[in-house]
Amino acid sequence: MRKPLIGIPCNTPFKTAPRSVACNRTYVCSVLDNGGIPILLPAIGNDPALAAEYIDTVDGILFAGGEDMSSYYFGEDPVPQVNYGSSERDCLELALAKLCEEKGMPMLGICRGEQILNVAFGGTLWQDIPSQIGKDKPILCHGQDMSIRSELTHRVDVVPGTFCECFGPEPLFVNSFHHQAIKDLAPGFRACAFAPDGIIEAVESPERKLTAVQWHPEELYVRWPRFKAFFENFIAQATEYANNK
Repeated sequence: MRKPLIGIPCNTPFKTAPRSVACNRTYVCSVLDNGGIPILLPAIGNDPALAAEYIDTVDGILFAGGEDMSSYYFGEDPVPQVNYGSSERDCLELALAKLCEEKGMPMLGICRGEQILNVAFGGTLWQDIPSQIGKDKPILCHGQDMSIRSELTHRVDVVPGTFCECFGPEPLFVNSFHHQAIKDLAPGFRACAFAPDGIIEAVESPERKLTAVQWHPEELYVRWPRFKAFFENFIAQATEYANNK
């Protein structure tokens, strides 16, 4: 039985390393540590055909965190707080999500990854939580200090009978580094966890072999082993896919 190859879309970080193609090391480690082989998929150009070139080389896609997603893809103009994105990465990841659905390939989403999967299948986003939601009601801190990525910031309430039960029965606390979030769920998606202020923190679409969270378990599973199951379950699905092609 061979280990699955897990594609991780990434892009050029124009602000910090304009000559590089990169993703955070913790995404790579989360695949390696849980039985998969990571393959970085650079987003170069705005041609969705690139996704078709990549898709047959991998057995699952991990849609990672990163830049804001363009509101163009869900029919809105950008609010002032949205000022750094990557059209190349948007284009690649939206195309990859559709191809995964066609092929029955497992998908895992983290932070931006949850958001882009929701939009790929017909949902929408809050572009900026503080200005769009916080003006009407109190909200939690969804953007903790980026230097302490393994600290737990706020509680999430798990919906019974969803994949989030894999984290165990104890109260669940997570880290948080985002200002965008799911607004309208995509058809066929189910919300699996909520922050106390109502923000959707996890979703699933079992028929698409899709699970996603708004927090960053790749930064937590070493210190907090309960988050390891998120990756183990995904790698198990990808392993089955890889060995039944």
